[in-house]
Amino acid sequence: LTSAIALGVGEVTLGADMKLTKVLYLKSDLVLNLNGNTLTIGDIGTTNENNTVAIRTVENAKLTLNGTGEIDATETGNNYQDYLVPVAAMGASSEVTINDGVTIRVNTSRESCVFASKDTHVVINGGTFINESEGDYAYAGDSGVKTPLTVNVSNSAQVSSLIVNGGTFIGRSPALGDDNLGGTFVAADKVCYETDENTSVVGDPSEAGSYPVLVATANALQYAIENGVANVELVADIEMTEALTFNKSITLDLGGNQLTLYSNESNKSTNSISGGAQVIIQNGNLIGKQAGEAVSTYANIQVSGAKTSLTLKSVNYTADGTAICIMGDGSTEYNEGTCATVTVEENSTINTSGSFGIGTNATAPKGVNQFANVHIVVKEDSHITATYGDGAVGIMLNVAGKLEVSGSTIEAVDQAVFLRAGTGTITDSTLGTTKVYTAEQIICLDKNWGSGNYAPQAALVVGNRNGTYYADATCTLRGEIKFEIAKNSAVPEIYVYDGTVDPTATKYETTLNYEEGTGITDIVIGNGSGAVTINGVEVDGETEQPDTSEEGGTGTEEEPAEEPQA
Repeated sequence: LTSAIALGVGEVTLGADMKLTKVLYLKSDLVLNLNGNTLTIGDIGTTNENNTVAIRTVENAKLTLNGTGEIDATETGNNYQDYLVPVAAMGASSEVTINDGVTIRVNTSRESCVFASKDTHVVINGGTFINESEGDYAYAGDSGVKTPLTVNVSNSAQVSSLIVNGGTFIGRSPALGDDNLGGTFVAADKVCYETDENTSVVGDPSEAGSYPVLVATANALQYAIENGVANVELVADIEMTEALTFNKSITLDLGGNQLTLYSNESNKSTNSISGGAQVIIQNGNLIGKQAGEAVSTYANIQVSGAKTSLTLKSVNYTADGTAICIMGDGSTEYNEGTCATVTVEENSTINTSGSFGIGTNATAPKGVNQFANVHIVVKEDSHITATYGDGAVGIMLNVAGKLEVSGSTIEAVDQAVFLRAGTGTITDSTLGTTKVYTAEQIICLDKNWGSGNYAPQAALVVGNRNGTYYADATCTLRGEIKFEIAKNSAVPEIYVYDGTVDPTATKYETTLNYEEGTGITDIVIGNGSGAVTINGVEVDGETEQPDTSEEGGTGTEEEPAEEPQA
């Protein structure tokens, strides 16, 4: 073998297993076929502690490895075993190509199976790359621990190249890229999926099946989503530069990392989930960021259409607009089988500096609400906070739909929950408002409400004063409900209104039900309201200014106040 290489033979096929005892310097092009044999790297006699390479190209040379066979660099007794690399492109403008069938095995805590030095190019089309080193390693000065390397590049990676089109990697995944510089080695039209905790495979998206695809870059994430990958796991923080479109079901595991989503109101580019896609985002931090100056009402994520859903599990989500806008298929009544759904669970948080934490769209051309039929679920110690200036709402439901909040906290500047239409059930939860208002500052007490959340402030607002929202507004409170109103604020716990007093208008009812022991002390019925049904009893509104003191405006379950406050 060494003689053939010294003579510049262009193609060599191994006829037997053999042991290499000196470094092979490839000064000309070589196609090496392992032919089912094993080339063992013995003590190659070097004392160089830096990238001791057994088979290395020099300037302009090209090495191609073919055939089923193995290059084994795990034998004990090698000098500087921790620094040994079996195959590397080392000379400027040199190249290494490794094809399917080749196995390269090392046992080193410092180096890798294959290495690309400065100004070189390595292409891996297949094969198996194994680092048998036990445990993790960390270079001196590194923060954190890292899995033993399988492939790697020079720290001058901007002028070296390593691209993986296929192969199996036992040790550090090529999806993570360079151990110091990050990025990814996976080709742009391939994915890297994890078959067990220590093994990853690079191939076509269709091959991944239910295995999690590992992504470390924005391009890799977008490619996986566009190609219908079912499970994706982030292995690094990722910041998108374009909005994502989800039209196929996917579980996106953030892996404890941070994903920053991009949206742009000016060109109506937002992160959208539609077409019946079931999207789960879990285990990490999510940032919703708009390009340029953020528009508070513009949605960072939009969920729309029949059977479409978004679930946040153990996610901390921070947004600069409406964090999530959910829009149904326009059914005139809530339909559990076809509704669009948003679920926030497992100690997730939504913190928005926009107008709504979760909001709906009540647009109704020609008297039909085209975005009705939604389901919003917040549970399992989750927390929604809306902090935008004046008028922020934690959850807005203003279409035919269903809201379920249990064991969670919703707080906002003006209304924690605004149920203008639809059916809501709130169980064992906390509702709060964060801004101090005097009684004179509470808006819309004696005039029509505006669109969206332009209505009187309260921890919970149920009903509608004017305009048609094409559904009854019904809210039921169960278990222990805590109201956290800003100190010295005149904002009531609950404000209800029935605005359908016109006998010629379609009648949509406002209903509030609550259990004994719920903890309610302050219900205000807006002045001029039609009859509101509270625990089965119709109660008329008054025309006087509201009494929002702790002593006034409250009836009991058995006997509502004789003169309910406005």
